[in-house]
Amino acid sequence: MQLRDKTDSIDSLKVPTPAFAEMNLFAELLASSKPQTGPRISNNRRGIEIKSEREIGIMRQSGRIVATVLKEIMGLVKPGMTTGELDAYAEERIRSMGAVPSFKGYHGFTGTICASINNEVVHGIPSKKRVIRDGDLLKVDTGAFYEGYHGDSCVTIGVGSISEEAERLSRVAQESLMQGLSQIKAGRTLLDIAGAVQDHVEAMAMPLWRTTPATALAAICTRSPRSSTTAPAICPMCSCAQA
Repeated sequence: MQLRDKTDSIDSLKVPTPAFAEMNLFAELLASSKPQTGPRISNNRRGIEIKSEREIGIMRQSGRIVATVLKEIMGLVKPGMTTGELDAYAEERIRSMGAVPSFKGYHGFTGTICASINNEVVHGIPSKKRVIRDGDLLKVDTGAFYEGYHGDSCVTIGVGSISEEAERLSRVAQESLMQGLSQIKAGRTLLDIAGAVQDHVEAMAMPLWRTTPATALAAICTRSPRSSTTAPAICPMCSCAQA
């Protein structure tokens, strides 16, 4: 897809926002909670801070900005586009809603989104040269910084006609996410969330990624194509060395 300039790129990509009920689940969970109305409780220990009603309102808005952008991207992706085009669209939309892209500039990261295709798991660097093709399984991750709080989320998009294997992988991942979210309630722990996700994935006889964080990041982080004779690159999102 050839675009005349950045303005044409953004204007030509704007589409009506589709409705995806799942994207509203976070907002519904927050709305059903009972935030404190007084000052935030803080005892200077590591852990989950109890947020005030005002803070939760800001967090909800930052999450809403991210959800809006991801829903729109889900509706506009098609074969022949580049991940760079999606990146430009996401940046313009985040800024238009009064927020700042969370990822851009983080340790030198150049994108507003991470765009990872097929066997790339995380931190794919968007590029005007990276073309999205029919049958691709595209993961788009983005974040928005709004009034002191970050919203951050990711979606997986089946582009065109995807394989049965890719469809099943995406479906099980979505189901496991919903299982984890169902555990978000007073008195539960982060391990309850992780356990629900793991239980569902294993019940569906699908493998989990099991390794140490450093090894995982070194193995799965993506990078721009380069000669095998060049020195190892450093992923700007996690600082892992890549051979």
